Amino acid sequence: MTRISVSILLWLALAQLLQAADLSDAYTAMRQGDFAQAAQIFDSAADAGSAEAQCQLGKLYLAGRGVNKDEGLARKWLELSAGAGEPNAQYTLGLLLARGAEPELGIAWLKQAATQGNERAQAELDKLPAAGQEPVRVSWEGTKEQWQQAALGCDPATLERLLQAGAPVDALDDHHRNALYYLVACNSKPGMGLLMDHGIDVNNTDSFGDSPLVLAVKQSNPVAVKLLLAGGADAAATTKAGDSLLHLALASHATDVLEVLLAQRGPNSMVNKAGQTPLDIAVLLQDETAQRLLTRAGARHGPGWLAETGNTGGSIAGYLAEQGTVDGQKTWALARQAVLQDRPELLGAVLAQHAPGFAQQLDDQDRTLMIYAGEASSTAVMPVLSAAGVRPDQQNRDGKTALMLAAARGNDEAVAQLLALGATLQPRDTQGRDAIHLALIGNHEETTLQLLEHARNLNNQTATGKTYLMLALEQWDNETARVLLKQRARLDLTDQKGRNALWYAARHCRIELADQLLNATSAQLNFADNKGYTALHVAASKRCAPVVTRLLTAGADMEVQTRRHNTPLMLAIRSDETDIALELIGHGAQAKAQNNNGDTALIYAVIIGSGELVTSLLEHGSDPYRRNELGESALALAEQHHPELVDLIKEKTGFHIPGF
Repeated sequence: MTRISVSILLWLALAQLLQAADLSDAYTAMRQGDFAQAAQIFDSAADAGSAEAQCQLGKLYLAGRGVNKDEGLARKWLELSAGAGEPNAQYTLGLLLARGAEPELGIAWLKQAATQGNERAQAELDKLPAAGQEPVRVSWEGTKEQWQQAALGCDPATLERLLQAGAPVDALDDHHRNALYYLVACNSKPGMGLLMDHGIDVNNTDSFGDSPLVLAVKQSNPVAVKLLLAGGADAAATTKAGDSLLHLALASHATDVLEVLLAQRGPNSMVNKAGQTPLDIAVLLQDETAQRLLTRAGARHGPGWLAETGNTGGSIAGYLAEQGTVDGQKTWALARQAVLQDRPELLGAVLAQHAPGFAQQLDDQDRTLMIYAGEASSTAVMPVLSAAGVRPDQQNRDGKTALMLAAARGNDEAVAQLLALGATLQPRDTQGRDAIHLALIGNHEETTLQLLEHARNLNNQTATGKTYLMLALEQWDNETARVLLKQRARLDLTDQKGRNALWYAARHCRIELADQLLNATSAQLNFADNKGYTALHVAASKRCAPVVTRLLTAGADMEVQTRRHNTPLMLAIRSDETDIALELIGHGAQAKAQNNNGDTALIYAVIIGSGELVTSLLEHGSDPYRRNELGESALALAEQHHPELVDLIKEKTGFHIPGF
C-alpha cells in the first residue's frame, strides 16, 4: 500500500471519528432539550453525507423540533438516508408515506426496513389489512369518545388501533390535555413511546399550565422524565406558579428525578414567585443530598438569600447592626428572610423603622409577608405581623390568603395560629376555592379536619362545582368523607359536568363510602352526568368490581346508555374487565345494543380476544354478523385479529356467511 493510500485511509478514519463526535454532541443537545443546536449539528453532518444525520434531521423537520415543521424537507432528508440503507429512515419514511397519499411506496420502504431487522417496521407490516381490503379510515367525531376513554383508561392498544384508523394524535380533552398526559399519569412506558413515535406534542400544557413532564416530575417518576426528555420535552419548563422542574422535584423529595434533571445541564438557579431558587429550597428543607447535587451542578442562591450574605442564621442581625435598614428592595428582602427563618425579633427590628403599610404590601411574587409566613409555617412571626396591622385574610392577586396557602401545604401549626389571629374560611381564590378545598386537593387530612371544625357551610363548591365531599372521595380521604357524611353534607349537588358524590365514589372505587351513599339516598342511584354516565357506567369502565356489585344489588339500571349510547356492559368489556362483564350478563344485561359507532359488546369482546366473553355473549343472543359504521362485524374482526375465535363463533352460531 502506498504512503498516499495510507494517508487517505487515516484521513477517512479521522473524518468518521470527528463525525461521530459531532453526532454525539447533537444527541447530547437533544437530551438537554436544545433541538435547535442538535438540528445545526445534524444539518452540517447531513450535508457531508452522513445517513444517520440525514435520518435525524428528517425526523426533526417532521416533528418541527428545533426547526420549522416542513414535511417536504423531512421527506427529502429521509429519502436520502433511506436510499443509503439507513433502516430507521426507511421505517420513518415508510410510515409517513403509508399513512399519506402514497401507501404502496410507503409499504415498500417498510419492507426494506423490516428486511434489515427493524422490528417496528415489521410490526407495521403485520397490521396491514389482508389483500384486497381497503385500509379503514374513521370519522374523528365518531371516535373522539373512544380516544378519550382509551387515554383515561391507559389503553395503548386501543389508541394504536385508532391511530391506524386516522385519529389525530394531538387531540385535546376538556382540560386541554392530550393523551400523553394520561399515559404519563398511569406510567405506561409503551403508551408514551407509541404516542411520541406518532409525533404527539410533548410540551402541550393543560388548562392548569402543566405539561406531561411537569406531571412526571410531580409524580416522582424518573423513568417517565427520562423518556419525555429524550422525546423533546422542555427541561426549562415552569408552572403557572413560577416553579421550575427542579423546584417541583425538591417539593416531591424526588432525588432521583432531581439527578435526571440536573444531567440536562439546563438552568438550575431560576427564582420562583417566592423569590427562592432550588438551592434556597434545598437548604430550607435541610435536604443535604439535594444541596450536594445542586452545588455540584453550579446552582446558586437567590439574590435575597440571607440578606445577600450567603451565611446562616444571624447574618440578618449582623447586617442590621452594621448598616441599619434602608428603603427599597433590600429592606423587603431582609423582612422576607426574617419571616422565612421565623425570627420575630429580627422582623420587629426591620418593621420598627417603617410605616404599618410596609408590612401589608404585595411584592412582585404576589406575596405578602403573612403569606410567606403561612407557606413557610413561620408561626413565631405571625403575631408580629398582626401587630403591625397585617390582616390575616388579606388576599393576593390570585385571591389566596395566608390561611389558604398554609392549608394547601398542610402546615397545621400555621393554620392554627392564623385561625387564632382571626383568619376565616370566607375568602375564595380565582378558582372559587377556599382553604378547605385547597387542603383536600393537597391531600392533607389533619389540616382538613382542623378547618372543618370552623366551617359554617359543609357544601361550599369550587368554580367547577366540586364540593368538599367530592374532593374527599377524589383524594381518598376516608376520614374526611366519613365526617362529612356524618354531618349530613348534601349528596344531591353536582359539579359542572353533572357528577354527584356517588359518581365520584364509583370513579375512585370507594367501596365503603359507596355503601354509605347508597344507604343515605337511593334517588341518586341512576343519576347521569352531562355525558350520560351513571355510577354503574363509571364503576364498570374504571374496573371497580366491588362497587359494580353493590350498585347491581341496589337495583341500578343496566340498560341506561350514555350520550354515545354505550351501556355499562360495553364499557366493562372495552376496559378488558371480563369478571365485571360476566357479572352484568349474569344479572341480565342485554347483549344486542349498539352504540353510536355501531359497535356491540360482542365486537369489543372480539377486539380484546376474550373467548369466555364471546361465548357468553353469543349464548345471550349477540349477532356476530352485525356491522358497525366502519363495516366491521365481530366475525370479520376475529378473522383479522383473533383467528382462534373464528371457529368458536361459527360453532356457537351454527352457520357461516361466505365472505366473512
